[in-house]
Amino acid sequence: MPALAILGMHRSYTSLTARWLAACGIDIGNRLLSGDTGNSDGHFEDLDFYRFHRKVLISHGLPGNGMVNLATPQFLTECYSTLSIADELAREGRELLAAKHSTSQQWAWKEPRTCLMLEFYRRELDLRSLVLVRPYQEVVSSLVERELRWLEKYRYVGMRRPYYLITGKFIRRRIDDLRHGFLEAWIFYNRSLLAHLRASNPEHFIVADLQTLLKENDEILAKVQEWGFEIKHQTFADFYRPAQLRQENRFDPDVIERAELVTAEFNRLLTPSTRPSICGNA
Repeated sequence: MPALAILGMHRSYTSLTARWLAACGIDIGNRLLSGDTGNSDGHFEDLDFYRFHRKVLISHGLPGNGMVNLATPQFLTECYSTLSIADELAREGRELLAAKHSTSQQWAWKEPRTCLMLEFYRRELDLRSLVLVRPYQEVVSSLVERELRWLEKYRYVGMRRPYYLITGKFIRRRIDDLRHGFLEAWIFYNRSLLAHLRASNPEHFIVADLQTLLKENDEILAKVQEWGFEIKHQTFADFYRPAQLRQENRFDPDVIERAELVTAEFNRLLTPSTRPSICGNA
């Protein structure tokens, strides 16, 4: 029985999609990351994968969130490009996958950092992929708004927390740095996903954006059923609540050009005239 990975850059509707598929009867884990300022409904991330991926990243000297943070606002593209899972970490990863197989006949997981480690999962699993893509402007705006909510939460809680000293000027400067780091992360994550699609059997993945999820959810579920998963039909739109993004982003033209090239590649996979079904032709 294959395993299903719900893949996408952070803030790309992966939590919402995992919630929807869980309602459709797919096991996405029994210990999930709870909600917080970034996602009040819950992240629907399997804590076992979450902790394993953070361990891998930290062992390589990278931020545990797999992106950027206030301490490291620049996305370290070269370091992420050499990320690998080997030796003891590989054994730990295989034990994790074996445990998932032993407890469920049809299981899936959502954890955005999976996008950084897909070569390992292709090697170790009979893998099916639901790949989600969201426009970079929306993703960066959503990440910035989440960061600002997080800073506001911890800025005035008293001297027991280190963030009480953060000034508005510092926040504005750091958020501007983070915008660029988030965009570089979006480019890297989505290039990794495109490489994954090129290395995968076209019958083993689905590529979707928000409009695909809203308008073609029956076709998506039918394809998942073809992969051997038993499905209880639920409509994706019943779980979707539109959000108003307020952040405006300005980026250097060369970075925008790279992001637009990635966008164009995904658009070719998403355009109905270029695909026979919801499966892509990578």
